[in-house]
Amino acid sequence: MSETDRVRRQREIAEMDREFQRKQREFREDFNQRRNEELQGLLERTNRIIRQIAEQEKYDLIVQEAVYFNPRIDMTERCCAHSTTPSSRWPPADCRCRT
Repeated sequence: MSETDRVRRQREIAEMDREFQRKQREFREDFNQRRNEELQGLLERTNRIIRQIAEQEKYDLIVQEAVYFNPRIDMTERCCAHSTTPSSRWPPADCRCRT
Protein backbone atom coordinates (compact mmCIF):
# COMPACT_ATOMS: atom_id res chain seq x y z
CA MET A 1 0.00 0.00 0.00
CA SER A 2 1.44 3.35 -0.96
CA GLU A 3 1.99 6.11 1.55
CA THR A 4 -0.81 8.16 -0.05
CA ASP A 5 -3.27 5.25 0.21
CA ARG A 6 -2.27 4.61 3.81
CA VAL A 7 -2.84 8.27 4.79
CA ARG A 8 -6.18 8.31 2.96
CA ARG A 9 -7.30 5.13 4.73
CA GLN A 10 -6.23 6.55 8.11
CA ARG A 11 -8.34 9.65 7.46
CA GLU A 12 -11.32 7.50 6.44
CA ILE A 13 -10.98 5.42 9.58
CA ALA A 14 -10.69 8.53 11.76
CA GLU A 15 -13.82 9.98 10.13
CA MET A 16 -15.70 6.71 10.62
CA ASP A 17 -14.64 6.71 14.28
CA ARG A 18 -15.91 10.28 14.77
CA GLU A 19 -19.20 9.38 13.09
CA PHE A 20 -19.54 6.30 15.30
CA GLN A 21 -18.89 8.34 18.44
CA ARG A 22 -21.44 10.95 17.35
CA LYS A 23 -24.11 8.30 16.73
CA GLN A 24 -23.27 6.61 20.02
CA ARG A 25 -23.68 9.94 21.86
CA GLU A 26 -27.02 10.58 20.11
CA PHE A 27 -28.22 7.11 21.02
CA ARG A 28 -27.30 7.60 24.68
CA GLU A 29 -29.11 10.95 24.77
CA ASP A 30 -32.22 9.45 23.14
CA PHE A 31 -32.11 6.45 25.47
CA ASN A 32 -31.76 8.61 28.58
CA GLN A 33 -34.58 10.88 27.48
CA ARG A 34 -36.89 7.92 26.83
CA ARG A 35 -35.93 6.28 30.12
CA ASN A 36 -36.66 9.49 32.01
CA GLU A 37 -40.04 9.81 30.29
CA GLU A 38 -40.96 6.23 31.24
CA LEU A 39 -39.77 6.69 34.82
CA GLN A 40 -41.78 9.91 35.12
CA GLY A 41 -44.89 8.11 33.89
CA LEU A 42 -44.32 5.26 36.32
CA LEU A 43 -43.82 7.68 39.19
CA GLU A 44 -47.03 9.54 38.31
CA ARG A 45 -49.04 6.29 38.12
CA THR A 46 -47.54 5.04 41.38
CA ASN A 47 -48.29 8.29 43.20
CA ARG A 48 -51.87 8.25 41.87
CA ILE A 49 -52.33 4.69 43.17
CA ILE A 50 -50.86 5.59 46.56
CA ARG A 51 -53.18 8.61 46.81
CA GLN A 52 -56.19 6.42 45.97
CA ILE A 53 -55.27 3.90 48.65
CA ALA A 54 -54.65 6.68 51.18
CA GLU A 55 -58.05 8.23 50.49
CA GLN A 56 -59.93 4.91 50.46
CA GLU A 57 -58.32 3.63 53.65
CA LYS A 58 -58.26 7.03 55.40
CA TYR A 59 -54.49 7.29 55.91
CA ASP A 60 -53.14 10.52 57.35
CA LEU A 61 -49.56 10.01 56.12
CA ILE A 62 -47.74 7.71 53.73
CA VAL A 63 -43.94 7.65 53.63
CA GLN A 64 -42.42 6.28 50.43
CA GLU A 65 -38.86 5.98 51.68
CA ALA A 66 -37.92 5.14 55.23
CA VAL A 67 -34.84 3.94 57.03
CA TYR A 68 -36.89 1.22 58.69
CA PHE A 69 -40.50 0.09 58.57
CA ASN A 70 -42.40 -2.82 60.00
CA PRO A 71 -43.48 -5.21 57.20
CA ARG A 72 -46.96 -5.12 58.78
CA ILE A 73 -47.45 -1.57 57.42
CA ASP A 74 -45.76 -2.09 54.02
CA MET A 75 -48.21 -1.03 51.29
CA THR A 76 -46.18 -2.33 48.34
CA GLU A 77 -48.41 -5.32 47.63
CA ARG A 78 -51.57 -3.20 47.76
CA CYS A 79 -50.05 -0.68 45.35
CA CYS A 80 -49.05 -3.45 42.95
CA ALA A 81 -52.52 -4.99 43.16
CA HIS A 82 -54.16 -1.64 42.31
CA SER A 83 -52.04 -1.12 39.23
CA THR A 84 -53.76 -1.11 35.86
CA THR A 85 -50.50 -1.59 33.98
CA PRO A 86 -50.16 -4.90 32.09
CA SER A 87 -48.69 -7.64 34.26
CA SER A 88 -45.75 -8.02 31.89
CA ARG A 89 -44.49 -4.63 33.04
CA TRP A 90 -45.86 -4.39 36.57
CA PRO A 91 -44.69 -4.77 39.20
CA PRO A 92 -41.10 -3.94 38.31
CA ALA A 93 -38.54 -6.66 38.89
CA ASP A 94 -37.16 -4.89 41.96
CA CYS A 95 -40.61 -4.42 43.54
CA ARG A 96 -40.66 -5.67 47.13
CA CYS A 97 -43.94 -7.51 46.60
CA ARG A 98 -42.13 -10.05 44.40
CA THR A 99 -39.82 -11.17 47.18
